[in-house]
Parts: sequence; structure tokens; C-alpha cells
Amino acid sequence: MEQIAKITKVLENGLAEVEVRRQTSCGHDCDSCHGCGAPKELIRVTAVNTAKAKAGDSVLVSSDSGKILGLAVLFYLVPILLFFVFYQFQIPFRAFTGGINGAIGFFAGIAVLYFVNHRLLKSNKVVFTITSVLNEKTVW
Repeated sequence: MEQIAKITKVLENGLAEVEVRRQTSCGHDCDSCHGCGAPKELIRVTAVNTAKAKAGDSVLVSSDSGKILGLAVLFYLVPILLFFVFYQFQIPFRAFTGGINGAIGFFAGIAVLYFVNHRLLKSNKVVFTITSVLNEKTVW
């Protein structure tokens, strides 16, 4: 996966802090849907600065698409799966607490993912790499 980013700060050890615009499924092609309700969010990540870019440069940042897509699937499926698993706890007891159990499972899934997310941030398992510096005419 490759995205255009802007370097906000050059760090030690060949790293740089970059701002990446979060991509939407429509790709922000606002003319096709006559307006865009999706906010243009900026995400700050630390990337390996192999291109020796400086602060303020527009750069091309790449990451392993497989890891990113795998994490996306994990983050969407875990709460939903736990909802259905916990929902099934009502059947052996013949009680009507499935909705409550399902909500507990859903929020338990979110709590698990919260800790997984913080662990991933500390371990740097997802690596972003600055592959090239773009020219000044590139729209960021």
C-alpha cells in the first residue's frame, strides 16, 4: 500500500514523523457524488526515512498491504464474532438475555482490540517506509 504523506519532523536513527491523509472508499472523488461528507483526517505515524527526506517534504510512504488488511479484518470481525458467541449463551439457560450478552461480547471485543492496538504501537510490527521524495508540484 502506497500513500502520499508530508514529513512533519525528522527524528533520530533514520526515522521521520509523517502525516498521512486517511483514505476513504470513494477516494475523495467528490465530483462523482456531488459532495463529500467524509472528513479528511490526518494520521501521524513514524516511518523509516530511507529517502533522506527533510521536514516539509511530500513523500511516498509504503507499507505491507497484507498486514494492514489483516489488521482491518481483525478489528472489524472480533467484536462481531464475540457478539454472536456471547449471544448464544442464552440458549442453554432458556433466558432472554441474548441482547445483553451480545452487547457484553461486543464491548469485550472492543476492549481486547484496544489492548492489541496499544501493543502493536509499542512493538512497531507495522512498518512504514518513505520510499521517495516527491516533487513540489505533487498535490498533498
